Amino acid sequence: MIRAGIVGGSGYTGGELLRLLLFHPSCEIVQVTSERFAGKSVSKAHPNLRGTTGLKFCTLSQLTRCMSFFCACRTDVLWKVSATSSRSRHA
Repeated sequence: MIRAGIVGGSGYTGGELLRLLLFHPSCEIVQVTSERFAGKSVSKAHPNLRGTTGLKFCTLSQLTRCMSFFCACRTDVLWKVSATSSRSRHA
């Protein structure tokens, strides 16, 4: 089982990733980020997922290590995540 996170999960692409991966037999979504929806249920941004998951959005600063990350965000956000990940590996 792959434990994965989605960076930028509140937009259209993030919603589609969530929809596909929540039902994938070999994947478990453990975290999903959104600065605007942080602390709120995923179904707040994606009503079509109501009742399928108890996940809540977190901020980029709250991300923890995962086996894999899917990025559905702007490039500038991706660079922030990459820099944070790089620093934590070398600490």
